Formats: sequence, C-alpha cells, structure tokens
Amino acid sequence: MLLVNIIHLIREDGKEDSYVMREIQRIEKHGLDSTLVPKLTELLSSDNPKRLQVAAKFLGLASREEAKGALSKLKELAKHSDQVVRDSALESLQKLGASTSSAGN
Repeated sequence: MLLVNIIHLIREDGKEDSYVMREIQRIEKHGLDSTLVPKLTELLSSDNPKRLQVAAKFLGLASREEAKGALSKLKELAKHSDQVVRDSALESLQKLGASTSSAGN
C-alpha cells in the first residue's frame, strides 16, 4: 500500500491504527521512495496531528534536495502547538541539515 494512503488512514484519536503503524514501520525500514516527497509535503497541511507527525518524520528520510519544497512547512511545524508534531518536524529538519531560524531555506 502506498505510504501516503497509509498516512491518510491514521485516525486523530489513535484508535485502531496499530495495523497502520506497523505498515509505516515496515516502510520506514526499507527507506523512502523519493517520488512520495511531493505527496508527503502536501500532507504537512493536514489538521490531524498524527498525520503531520508521520509525514514530517518520513520527510526526514529524504535528501535535502528532494525535501527542499517541504523545508518552510517543516519550519512552521517546528512551532506547532502539539509537542509530538514539533519534535518530529525538528528531527526531520536536523536530518535534512536545515536551520529552524529562517523560513526560506
């Protein structure tokens, strides 16, 4: 199943998504398909914090060049009200070698 479709299955309340999380872990072990980066970037506009967390996490597996279109949104999420979303965005920015101080890089 396509990673983006799996992320869309994540429920905000966290109920009954253990299958979904196992699939995400399986995909994470095998690496990120760079063709998914644009769709993951789109998911950074979700209003579901769990989806934001997972999309941000996977973007951290991309190269900086592949993820350059997502950097400004990740920097916004680094200031999100949800601590888990903030942590995921910050971790991905760190992996991508991006500073959180300027929104344009």
